[in-house]
Amino acid sequence: MVRLKVKNRIGVKMITKFETAGMARFSRRRFLTILAQAGAFGLAATMVGCKTDPPTVFLPGLPFKEDALEPVISKKTVQHHYGNHHQGYITRLNNLVAENPLAGKSLLKIIKSTAGHPEKKKLFNNAAQAWNHSFYWKSLSPEGGGKPTGTLKKKIDAAFGGLKQFKKRMIKAAVNQFGNGWVWLIAEDDTLKVVTTGNADLPL
Repeated sequence: MVRLKVKNRIGVKMITKFETAGMARFSRRRFLTILAQAGAFGLAATMVGCKTDPPTVFLPGLPFKEDALEPVISKKTVQHHYGNHHQGYITRLNNLVAENPLAGKSLLKIIKSTAGHPEKKKLFNNAAQAWNHSFYWKSLSPEGGGKPTGTLKKKIDAAFGGLKQFKKRMIKAAVNQFGNGWVWLIAEDDTLKVVTTGNADLPL
C-alpha cells in the first residue's frame, strides 16, 4: 500500500513568511494568494496557533482522507499522528523561532541552519520532524502498491537484485532500527540505498 513519489528534489516545500505586519492588515486577497502558492506545491495551508503572528511554517493538508488508508492504517492512527504529532512539531517550531533570525525562513533553511549544532537541537528536532512527517504523508496513497516500472524498477533491480530483495532490505532495516527513527530509500550517486536515521534525523 506504499507508493514512493517525490514531486521535487526536497519532497515538500513549506510556505515562508507573510508580507504583512499582522493579521489586522492581512487582506483576503493576500490570503488567497498564499493559498494558491501553497496549492502549487500540493499543500493546503492550515493556520497554526502559536506565538509567531503570522506563523513561519504551516501544517500541510493531508493528500488523502483520514480514513483512506484503512484497514492498513486506521483513521484514528492518522488523526493522532497528523493532528497531534505533526501539528505539535509545527506549533513548537513556530514558538521556538519567534523573535529568532530564522523566523520567516523556509523549513529546509531552518533544518540546514540548525543541523549539527547542539545548542539548536530543539529547533532542529521540531523542524526535521515537521519535514519528515510531511514527506511521510506524501509517500502514502490509497491507490498505491503494485510493482515499480520504468527507471525505478531498473534502479531497484540494479541496487537490490529485484523487488523481493528490496522489500526484505526495507523490512530488516525497520525491524533492526533501535528506538524511534525512520527508514528511507534514497538516491546517492545515481544508486538507490536503504538507510535509517534515529529520532528526528533525516538523509538531508
